[in-house]
Order: sequence, then C-alpha cells, then structure tokens
Amino acid sequence: MSENTKKKRALEIFGEVYIVVSDEPEEHLVRVAAYVDGAMRDVAHESAGDAKRFAVLAALRMASKLLLLEQELDKRARKSEELIASIDAALRVDPARRQEP
Repeated sequence: MSENTKKKRALEIFGEVYIVVSDEPEEHLVRVAAYVDGAMRDVAHESAGDAKRFAVLAALRMASKLLLLEQELDKRARKSEELIASIDAALRVDPARRQEP
C-alpha cells in the first residue's frame, strides 16, 4: 500500500508498549500483538529468564510453526498440481480409445 495509508499504533506486548507504523488494519495488528504476547507468556510460564529470552524463544516457536505450515502448503500445492495434471491427461484421452467398464 502507499506510504500515505500508514498509521502509528500503540500495541502492548508482554507489559511493554510498542509504537508500530503500519498500513495493516488495526484489528489485524491487535490480533498479531495478542498472539505474540500469548506466545511470550507461554514461554515465561515454562522457563526462567527475562523478556528478551522469552521473545527469542517465542519467535523460535512461531518460526517453527510457520515453516511447518509452509511445508504443508507446498505439499498441498504439489498434490493439487498433480491432480490437475491427471484430470488434464484424462480429458485429453481419445473417447474412441476409452474403455468403458
């Protein structure tokens, strides 16, 4: 989007307020901040450390989920391409050579 649509928004994550400049809808940014906040709080309940450590561990978890989802999406895209190729091949079969059961 254009530079003119970007707005400053205050988001609270793990007890800190961050000013974000973005053209994303506010509802989306609030959901993203809540997701990050939740991930950091989950890590904080499971281990000791400070906010920086929690942020890094939460980022690692989120990156792992993202990569797994990307792998699944790629797998499904390949499967879709294979199915489309199979359908295309079936549609190209000469009807005279087609065997009926």
